Amino acid sequence: MLDVMGFARFFTLMEAPLQQPTTLNDALEELPEEPADEEGLRDRILEAHRILMHMNEHNREQFQPLVEMLESQDATTHN
Repeated sequence: MLDVMGFARFFTLMEAPLQQPTTLNDALEELPEEPADEEGLRDRILEAHRILMHMNEHNREQFQPLVEMLESQDATTHN
């Protein structure tokens, strides 16, 4: 899926983890909870999908309807 979305153009994709799972799990730490900000979350989702759309034509076709819907919600919210 990462390859289809165009990430291989920007990153080196690996089939196997670079570290053993136990080493990786030891390095993970829990993040503190933060209150949900619905408008901020929608803005981040919109920006992320705009970026994905610029990566390749497949993404543009896939994400255009979602971006248009979020933009129309954003316009309604700010009017």
